[in-house]
Amino acid sequence: MGWLLLFFILTVIGPVILLTHLVTALVAARQAALSPLASWGWGLTAFFLLLVGLVLPDVGDSAGGWVPLLGGEKVYGTALNVFSWAGLIGIVGYLASLIVAWAGISRSRPSAAGGR
Repeated sequence: MGWLLLFFILTVIGPVILLTHLVTALVAARQAALSPLASWGWGLTAFFLLLVGLVLPDVGDSAGGWVPLLGGEKVYGTALNVFSWAGLIGIVGYLASLIVAWAGISRSRPSAAGGR
């Protein structure tokens, strides 16, 4: 078990990520239809969340890190850097697509003054 797993279990970061995804889904479910922007953003959040979960290495106090995609095999050196960068790209992609999904959801809401 590495520090990343302990960090997400012992802090509120892991549950906040999951609750953010759940709340976004609940808000989107209340609408009759999602805009294409919201649909793409929502679909990409799921993709990037899965990408991060599969490739981000969990590092400990020793050299190397465990990669879930490889069945928990420990990787070192260049492979560790490649998986780390893929995981970081996934984190940035998740945050960007979550913002796009929220923008699409809020844009497709009827305004309070004008209605639909």
